[in-house]
Amino acid sequence: MEELMSVVELSEYLRVNTQTIYNWVAGNKIPHTKVGNLLRFKRSDIDQWFKKKTAYPDRINYKEFEIEASPYRLADTKKWKLNIFIWKHKGYESVSRNFGAGNVFDSKDEAIKHCFDLGKKIVDGKTKNLSVEDL
Repeated sequence: MEELMSVVELSEYLRVNTQTIYNWVAGNKIPHTKVGNLLRFKRSDIDQWFKKKTAYPDRINYKEFEIEASPYRLADTKKWKLNIFIWKHKGYESVSRNFGAGNVFDSKDEAIKHCFDLGKKIVDGKTKNLSVEDL
């Protein structure tokens, strides 16, 4: 059986006050188990919960995939070229594939938007030669 953490151990692990843990439990905002009157937390449940709470400005969830925009700047023209990673999370495993396109854009924000558009098209199967079928 997986080792369980106490409230104190969890507060140290997450670097928050113990009262914060109790507040999250009272609001049913964190995965927990009661053993009699004692609260216990599985590390794997907490890690998954934490991952879901973490915001990545250059990532979106789309259908059962995660699309990460990772455009890069061309040294000669200073324009931004499309580059994306599409992730498929399978339980505690994650697999990804990198995709690129020849399109270039004047700003990083514009390139990120187009990365997400391309990623959605790939996931939806609307692009030639680009697929996530085997992820």
